[in-house]
Amino acid sequence: MIVSSPSIRGLALLLALFVSVLQSGGAAAEGPGCEGAPDMPEARIMVPNVRSGNGQIVAVVYGAVPEEFLQSGKRLARKRVPAREGETTLCLPLPGPGIYAIAIYHDENGDRRLNRNLFGLPTEGYGFSNDAAPSLVPPGPPRHEDASFRIDGAPRTLRITLRY
Repeated sequence: MIVSSPSIRGLALLLALFVSVLQSGGAAAEGPGCEGAPDMPEARIMVPNVRSGNGQIVAVVYGAVPEEFLQSGKRLARKRVPAREGETTLCLPLPGPGIYAIAIYHDENGDRRLNRNLFGLPTEGYGFSNDAAPSLVPPGPPRHEDASFRIDGAPRTLRITLRY
């Protein structure tokens, strides 16, 4: 499939929006453990392909409303943990049973942002729950329904592969 230059620009613009949403607002929880109440459900995230131990892995949680996925000011939680080469794990307490979607990125240089090249494409790793792939038509991040998952009272383990 041949991708035209406007498609690449569109993908770059949508990924830039995704990056700005991940970096926007609020304090981040720190550390690998779940700090929520004992009765809160939790998502345990395994990131198996971290290319270096530099910087942090950043996870951002969104809720069940598709229109709020990756929208500025709509995240439910964000957590930063030190990156570990090979595999990094982290745990996110969630507000309750329900439907969630998670976006992650590897902030390798520790500047608290997902760095991009001249075309606006990420130069640091990023990924989504369910290993949802970026959309090609129209170009941009995945749909909420592709990245969302249900969690009940029991902890849920997710593997999210970074795309470098």
